[in-house]
Amino acid sequence: MKKFSLLTLFTMIFMLGIYCISSLIRTGVPGSVFDMLQADFQTSAGVISALGIAFTTVYAMDMLLIGPLTDKYGGMRVLLVGASTLLAGSALFVMSKSVPALISSRILVGLGGGLIYLSVVKEITRIFPEKYFAVVMGLVYLMTYTGSILSTRPLVYFCEHYSWRPVFGITAVALGILLTGFFICFLRTKRPAVQPVSIHPKTYFAVFKNQSCIKLYYCMACNMAIFFFVQGVIGKKFMEDVTGCSSAEAANVIFICSVITLVEMCLIGTVSYWIGNRRKPFIVLSAVFQLLSSIMLICGILFHAPLWVFAIAFYMMASGYGFSGIFTATVKEYNPEENTALVVGVGNFSGNIVIALFSLTAGILLDLFRTSAKVQQSGVIHYPPQAYLLLWGFILLLVLPMLYLCLRTRETFGKNISGELIGTK
Repeated sequence: MKKFSLLTLFTMIFMLGIYCISSLIRTGVPGSVFDMLQADFQTSAGVISALGIAFTTVYAMDMLLIGPLTDKYGGMRVLLVGASTLLAGSALFVMSKSVPALISSRILVGLGGGLIYLSVVKEITRIFPEKYFAVVMGLVYLMTYTGSILSTRPLVYFCEHYSWRPVFGITAVALGILLTGFFICFLRTKRPAVQPVSIHPKTYFAVFKNQSCIKLYYCMACNMAIFFFVQGVIGKKFMEDVTGCSSAEAANVIFICSVITLVEMCLIGTVSYWIGNRRKPFIVLSAVFQLLSSIMLICGILFHAPLWVFAIAFYMMASGYGFSGIFTATVKEYNPEENTALVVGVGNFSGNIVIALFSLTAGILLDLFRTSAKVQQSGVIHYPPQAYLLLWGFILLLVLPMLYLCLRTRETFGKNISGELIGTK
């Protein structure tokens, strides 16, 4: 393990602070401010959903393409570029006066955010031994998932009282301060030399030849996509439209979901370590949670259930996603160590592509029911339950294979087993 210096400590603090702000910016839009943006720009649900599609598509491509670059140039160099791009996107979002500018800002945020995540993963891998990876990632989630929590009830509160532009403006200023501190540390840190990592399609082929890894990617994608779709795109609006609850009540449910996920992410690596670094029990349990919660949402819509029923379903989804650190550790252990950033990037690519698919489907379905929707004087549109029933039915079809594939997952016991898996089915 690398010996910590004061400079290294401050560098990690600034890195985690930047990632915290990144989490707030990427998960708070459009979900927490969906109705505000729709009323402010007088546009359709499909257009607001396009903000999520623009972000997740670019974020996904970022994850897929930047992995080898992160392996080659190291975490600090890539993070500097990513944080600068994120700052530009944050500033443009606040100043946007048109939908094209709004979408452009989310593209920049997606591009920068993807670079930041991979940079943090790469630095953690460089500094800490492999057997502590899951544990340390839990601590990283503790520091950074605060941003996701702030993007729920606290963000809604301040946006409702002070409007979304000044709130996100303050966020951009905070990001600028953290970026300045990181840049100072960057100039004073002796960075690892550029590595002779080949940026070539054959690098990806090594990952895709691993059939066990591909199967796990599908499960990882569904687990990740469902939660982020609920948290960052549709969950709050879904509860408001279907149950008639207030914005604050819906935001509180999403807030609790974020807290559940945070607690699990902080503890799950340690719990896995205590039981012999077993991964499979948590992977299977995540599939069970996602499947049952999807069924529960559909039944809740059909039988006009109260808010607490949907809240429990969302809490189960959050619990399933809380095991995502185990997915990351497992997919890392399925592949050679030198491809760490690449394989984690491919996993996040798959998850974000599914989020984009969910967002696109949501926008199309909600707009199909526009004629039967209720429009308030403020410009906020409430869509009928039938639209959401079709949406969750579509998601359930994608989740059904997840349990079967998770049950077939190979146990690693915290060890790299890539030699046993390459080329296997």
